[in-house]
Amino acid sequence: MNKKGYEFVGWYIDPECTKRINPGGILPRVTTLYDKWIPSWYPIRYEMHGGINSRKNPKYVTCEAPELELYPPTYPGKIFEGWYYQGEPIYAIPAGTTEAMNIEARFSDPCEVCFETYGGGRIDPKHINTDRYLEPFPHPMRMGHAFAGWYWDEEYRFPFSFDQKIYNDCTLYAKWTADVFTIQYHLDGGYNARSNPSRYTMNQNITLKPAWKPGFTFKGWVNQWHRPVKELGGNVQGDLVLTAIFEPKE
Repeated sequence: MNKKGYEFVGWYIDPECTKRINPGGILPRVTTLYDKWIPSWYPIRYEMHGGINSRKNPKYVTCEAPELELYPPTYPGKIFEGWYYQGEPIYAIPAGTTEAMNIEARFSDPCEVCFETYGGGRIDPKHINTDRYLEPFPHPMRMGHAFAGWYWDEEYRFPFSFDQKIYNDCTLYAKWTADVFTIQYHLDGGYNARSNPSRYTMNQNITLKPAWKPGFTFKGWVNQWHRPVKELGGNVQGDLVLTAIFEPKE
């Protein structure tokens, strides 16, 4: 006699299986016997490969057990890839299981993220955490520019955010917008060249044109700190007040 997933424990003379038959006793000429079965217990073994299993994971299962969730193990410095049974991913012990199971935990090293800052402050490569997220950190700084975010690609088509999971080694690219600075001109009664801009950024290379004033010779531009200015962009930054210097013609 066999019943899959169960173990036979004996014959009983009542439907509730509380009165077991006495092998040495005398039975009535007509007797109904009732068979009693209990669920068999099947061990669940875990191959941890150095990890530490969760205490919540079951050690045994019976055919009457409901679906049993599998909880992730821990392994400092490693990322849990998932549970596998016979080479296939498994997320729970199926209901109605009638066999012993060997379940394997798979781990991987955390991914490394590199950073291209394009002239901003250097950022050393970082590793993601065990949940596959990159921990937030202060963005780099770049003179004359505002940080506009990290991107997955150099063309800035796909923005990165810290709530996105990372599954492979990668490089993130910093996007910048140039700060726009204003220019005021003090002309001392003269006239400015039309091509001289009222705004500029550090990404531009602009040579200032001379102003002119009838009866005077233009000697150059000086900023609010009385320093000569011939070009804009490069290392020049900040809002400027430029004054035209004239000398009377002889």
